[in-house]
Amino acid sequence: MKKKELSFIAIIFISLVFFLDLIFMKILGNKFSYKSICYDEITIYNYCKNSVQINYLDEKEIDKKLIKTYIDENRIPYIKGGDKILPSKANILIIGDSFIQADEIETSKRITEQFNRSNLSAISLGFSSWSPFQYNRLLKKNIYKKNENFLIFLMTNDFLPNYKYSTINFSEKETEYKKIFINKEKFEKTLFYKIKQFLKGNSFIFSSISKIKKNLFNQDAASRDYLKITDNFNIDNLNDCSLINKYENKISNLILDYIYFSKSEKCWSQKHKKSVDHAVNLINGINNFILPTQKVYFILIPPGWSIRDENLEGKTFGNYKIDKSVTITHTGLSNYLEKKLTNFYDLEPVLVKLKEKYPESNSLYFSRDGHWTELTHSSIFKWLKEIL
Repeated sequence: MKKKELSFIAIIFISLVFFLDLIFMKILGNKFSYKSICYDEITIYNYCKNSVQINYLDEKEIDKKLIKTYIDENRIPYIKGGDKILPSKANILIIGDSFIQADEIETSKRITEQFNRSNLSAISLGFSSWSPFQYNRLLKKNIYKKNENFLIFLMTNDFLPNYKYSTINFSEKETEYKKIFINKEKFEKTLFYKIKQFLKGNSFIFSSISKIKKNLFNQDAASRDYLKITDNFNIDNLNDCSLINKYENKISNLILDYIYFSKSEKCWSQKHKKSVDHAVNLINGINNFILPTQKVYFILIPPGWSIRDENLEGKTFGNYKIDKSVTITHTGLSNYLEKKLTNFYDLEPVLVKLKEKYPESNSLYFSRDGHWTELTHSSIFKWLKEIL
């Protein structure tokens, strides 16, 4: 067979494969997220201006769906077709990490938009793994001087010495993280990256290969020889430091941090106290930017495994290896913060009480993803209205 004939057959074959690939993708639907990240001088990383973020929510209990979040020129989420609220015009400014970013649910169901429907204008500034490092820098901006109330959501991982994006680690490696996110933004503008993203969203073959690679990585994490956590860490054993010794060097350092903060401060290592105090200093520094006419509230978010029968799939996954029956409180950390911060609120008792009303598994936190469900956003909004 001549070279020309072979080339023709090869072109026909590749075209057929490409055509079938597109057909499969249209039938099965896109199952991949697209989240662009841009460098920001203040927060180091943030949404890209005037962008659309796509999150694929893959949970067993609910219909799988794509969540689109529209971002304006101020990097603030808004509802497509709705009014955009300027940062200086909002009554309430809500700041936090991925729990406030909340791209697991539609924008209209998030806490911020529930405020907007109740005639209390609000905007949210939230992004995955943000911490008091970002919150402190955000509130230095004069643009927020007209806001009346600041709701600043803290998360347990803000205080962990072994979490790479925690307050202390981000502060100590600020220059390094700047370079990482500047280079990441440059890479996302390259033709190679754009082709890769197009294939991820439109090619069944490419998206399947990407998913297999991700699953192999997760299996590798799950195969590590960590001890399974079978003890409950609650207020009944708050002062029992011996349970820390039981798991020291036998579980991932990240989860060990959570166990430390389930205990009273007398059980903490010097490393853990230093990490918390560093974050506390930055949080208290926020008060220097608040006017007498404004009020700031600090609200601590518990991880899903603090609540019975929540985040059941996620907490057993990868490096975590927490038994489904186990709960790990953050009461030790909460008690310490209560002594150090003004207008401090802990959401753990609020959500424990809510769980009594909605005892079904994963009613408050998504089973795999580990963030709040629509029910929790609605309930926390009502609770916030009361404290305001």
